[in-house]
Amino acid sequence: MGYVLILFLAFSSLSWADKFPFGNRDFLKIPAWGDIEIQTSEITFRQWRDLREYMPRRSRTPWAKEGCEMTTMIKAALSNYNNRAMGCVNGQHAKDLAQALNRTDRRYIYRLPTSEEMTALRLSVLAAKPFKGQIEYDQSLNVKITEHFLKLLEDFGWFHFNDESFFEGFEVCRKRSTLGFCDLFGNKWEWSYNESGDSEGYEIHGGSARDGLDGDILVHLATPGGYPMDGNEIAPENGIRMVRIPMGWPDEKADQ
Repeated sequence: MGYVLILFLAFSSLSWADKFPFGNRDFLKIPAWGDIEIQTSEITFRQWRDLREYMPRRSRTPWAKEGCEMTTMIKAALSNYNNRAMGCVNGQHAKDLAQALNRTDRRYIYRLPTSEEMTALRLSVLAAKPFKGQIEYDQSLNVKITEHFLKLLEDFGWFHFNDESFFEGFEVCRKRSTLGFCDLFGNKWEWSYNESGDSEGYEIHGGSARDGLDGDILVHLATPGGYPMDGNEIAPENGIRMVRIPMGWPDEKADQ
């Protein structure tokens, strides 16, 4: 009987490992944050599909919801979409993903990053090479467009103009990373959660270069606190990256 139990547990562990979408390099620590780790890239279509069976029906195929482009819905099933940044995610989908991860990986507690954590991450990037001392930005983290910054953006970020890929998403980590993190200057806008201030609830953080209303190029990294958003809103450009904390480590945000 004991051998049967051992074999069953071993088989279950292998089955779980085959389906679990993250490896050891998919999360990194920010030294000032203690044991909190943040995902190095945005959630991909492949990672989402690997966890669908652990999610309620409402969150299994966000790309099929009203508000998403038909091309995204169709192509989401194709293998060449596996590593593209996942879009069409709303706040409820993000919560369901965190719960699915918490059910399948008992080593950590997964959750959305807070708005403050997302801002702190981007400030850490701006303080690191090659950006340190090379670019200017205001209190809302709007970057001053200079020739030097545009050259940096070619290596590290994405321009979102009238490109169809803006809605379909780019393959994650195709551009260079900073401090090990990819796509903080795009590819998707990212959901966060805020529990304080006038904008309590879900917020969205940007990072893409895009056309401004007056024809100028705008690069917005993240407002201090992000943009307050309706957590039910679905849009192709909205994605997420997750935070995780070792089980047993105190985290007052873990039950969000």
